[in-house]
Amino acid sequence: MKYLNNRVWIALVCMTVFVSSCTDKFTDLGPTSVLAENLTFQSMADVELQLVGTYSALLSGSYMGTNMLIVPDILADNATQTSDNQGQQIFYHNHQYAANDGSIAGTWLRMYVAIERANITLEEALNFEEEFEGQQDQIMGQAFALRALAHFDLLRAFGPSFDNGAALGVPIKIKSREATAAVSRATVGEVLAQIDSDLLEARTLLTDNDPGNAPYRINIDVANALSARVALYNEEWLDASTFATAAIGTRSLATGTDFADIWTLDDDGNGTGGELLWSLNYTSADAAVGNGLWSETSDLLFWSPSANLVALYDDVNDARYSSYFLDRPSNTAELVDGKYRGRAPGGVISNFGLHDVKMFRLSEMYLIRAEADFELNGTGGTFAAADVNAIRAARVTGHVDEVFASSLDLENGIQNERRKELAFEGHRWFDLKRRGESLVRGSDCDSSPAVNCSLVNTDYHWLFPIPQGEIFASDIAQNDNY
Repeated sequence: MKYLNNRVWIALVCMTVFVSSCTDKFTDLGPTSVLAENLTFQSMADVELQLVGTYSALLSGSYMGTNMLIVPDILADNATQTSDNQGQQIFYHNHQYAANDGSIAGTWLRMYVAIERANITLEEALNFEEEFEGQQDQIMGQAFALRALAHFDLLRAFGPSFDNGAALGVPIKIKSREATAAVSRATVGEVLAQIDSDLLEARTLLTDNDPGNAPYRINIDVANALSARVALYNEEWLDASTFATAAIGTRSLATGTDFADIWTLDDDGNGTGGELLWSLNYTSADAAVGNGLWSETSDLLFWSPSANLVALYDDVNDARYSSYFLDRPSNTAELVDGKYRGRAPGGVISNFGLHDVKMFRLSEMYLIRAEADFELNGTGGTFAAADVNAIRAARVTGHVDEVFASSLDLENGIQNERRKELAFEGHRWFDLKRRGESLVRGSDCDSSPAVNCSLVNTDYHWLFPIPQGEIFASDIAQNDNY
């Protein structure tokens, strides 16, 4: 990847990605959030603004605003194409993407924008070591975690399964402002080693459980949560369990109105001790993430929850059903997304589709620990069955703990609970991929306008293509068959 003048590079991102959030609030955050190679940082306050700019890179529709939030469910089996769909994300649903697709190029570039900003933050923070005692560690810890996250997401999207350590992964970028450097693709093992190194630095530096403005900043709990997620993908089961347990700590799963408030108020009612570990804050200046599924103002339903996803829930007793799915007002026989309908203080939605993106929730940590414990100990482990039942007890009125009759029952129970709990939060496609499972959509796919209702686990479309512009610029290797 040739990193030319950074202003030119940012302009390339904006030209490539046709989304309203392309500017990522540069002007709102001040000049220190713009990647200008001649910028001189004057104080740790400037570095702090650069860190805010790093967070803002994640807000883009090419990253967490759409492509890594709802597209993974559209790629998989949680969403069904409707007749209202006017082309929104259809090429993802039909697995018809190519190396010259602007949306996929935008995802690649936006993740490297986040990495570049994190690198600048890390480098500039070292120049003000004595200015604010303790502040440097908190800033750098967050930047290390953000850099690890972006490399991890790149590897998930553009690389093969993590168990193939010698296979080509993605370019590693740990130095900013490289004017003419051509960066080749590192192996999966090398990328994972860099991610692990960055996360170790983050966990070492982030001693403060709340470095301000929680849950919108990465703290030690989030660093442990990201470490658990990475270990899960890499099938490092003991580490996954250990880090998930550390992230859980003394936190409590949300219940009742606190759980409902996550999806109506972006709040779990418990501050730093509850369900929300880290969220991305979306304001009225940002694109409304929920409008990618259903545009309420024009009543266009682009994607409905799939029938086989909805069938997993107890529609009477499971609080997730009423929070995740709503009747479409114009046709109550149809369900629409309920997670991203918009904040509704007092029960009135002020901005349709506008919501924070929940990057890490406590329930994911329970599910990671359950899966890791199952892989380590089968039905004889401490956490697997207990953690699945803990989530059900928090969500389902009148829940009675299940005693799983077999290893297969427990394994299916964990994965079904994961699918139910984390629907439309960016996980389903990657869960199928990391577990080597084929995609088989339900019967409602056959009656939808979709042209592809299945994908075998050996198909090359489980990896996104390296963007063609990157191939031209750097002559790096393309993924097979593209």
